[in-house]
Amino acid sequence: MPWPNQSPLCEFPHDVDRDTSVHCATENGSFITAPPTTTPSSLLTLAFNINYNGLGGEGDPDKQDGLEPILNFIQHLSPDFVLLTEVERGCSTYDNGAAWLAARLEMDYVYAVEFISTKNSDRDEQNNMECSTGNAVLSKHPLDNPKFTRFDDQCCWYENRASGRSAISAVAKVGTSNVVISSGHYESGNEDVWLPAVFTRGGQARQQAKDVKGLCEKYGCTAAILGGDFNSPFRSSDPVSFPLRFAGFLDAHHSTPFDERRTIEGVDVEASFKDNFGLDTLDYIYTWKARSNKAGVCHDPELCHGWSDHTSVWTETDIGGVGAITYNKAALKNIGSDPNAEPYKANWLIVGSNLLLGWEGGIYA
Repeated sequence: MPWPNQSPLCEFPHDVDRDTSVHCATENGSFITAPPTTTPSSLLTLAFNINYNGLGGEGDPDKQDGLEPILNFIQHLSPDFVLLTEVERGCSTYDNGAAWLAARLEMDYVYAVEFISTKNSDRDEQNNMECSTGNAVLSKHPLDNPKFTRFDDQCCWYENRASGRSAISAVAKVGTSNVVISSGHYESGNEDVWLPAVFTRGGQARQQAKDVKGLCEKYGCTAAILGGDFNSPFRSSDPVSFPLRFAGFLDAHHSTPFDERRTIEGVDVEASFKDNFGLDTLDYIYTWKARSNKAGVCHDPELCHGWSDHTSVWTETDIGGVGAITYNKAALKNIGSDPNAEPYKANWLIVGSNLLLGWEGGIYA
């Protein structure tokens, strides 16, 4: 189903190498027919790497059915926000994955290109160099003020695609409140440059947190929610975790049982992570100025498995006024979600060091 009147977003470069930065416009659209008129006490956020519109071939080979089952799953959960990664645009079959989903879900959306294909692929039937993958935010609530972030820290040249890792953010109008929403995709690396990718992700997390808080300060927000495919298998010990926690963000899944936290099933390119190290958690949601009172990972084999090499994560975020700093102390102490718990006495002594923040705050699964 081609998307009508679609224009190219990118200025394709003549010469492509590992340092090529591609200039692309951000796309946004609205399919909301009846926006909510009241401010809810909590918001449901879903993060999902949809593996090239469900056609990437890295999930279950018997379940490469495109966007329809992904749409059915999102409709089943009915979230306020959807943070998508590896969304295709300008390729075959759906042509514009973010817009296709948003139209059927009656949501607003913003989309930004991460990589563009530099040669024809099995999903770029036109051979027009317009096949791109990127990140998107979908919202039941009206979106405005989109901000695209091409991360300063980049790593790892990938053959046949140009540009680099990124995030897309926007401000959602939730009743009378503003909530900043951001979807990011961090560096995964490969067998040749695995260790540099680990530290590159830390810089990317730091930049996304800074930009999200900047939007929050500029437009005045009640809460901020960021997430996506962070490719950070070390969980709370990963270099991604430290700058986010240092910036005051909370891991929504900090209390999820270890064996329930996995978001990949050891298929294809991800198999070596799980088989060799048991490192099978790559997808995250973090919150700022708010608390997550529920969080989970979808492990239903019929509802959400096999359409991608990732499964989805979700969280219900309370925006009813719980102080971020109080809850941050509780989370770092790993004492659950009780905002009235006695704060760890060393919390105020760890301001100067990301590493100390990780150790003094406790390592939580």
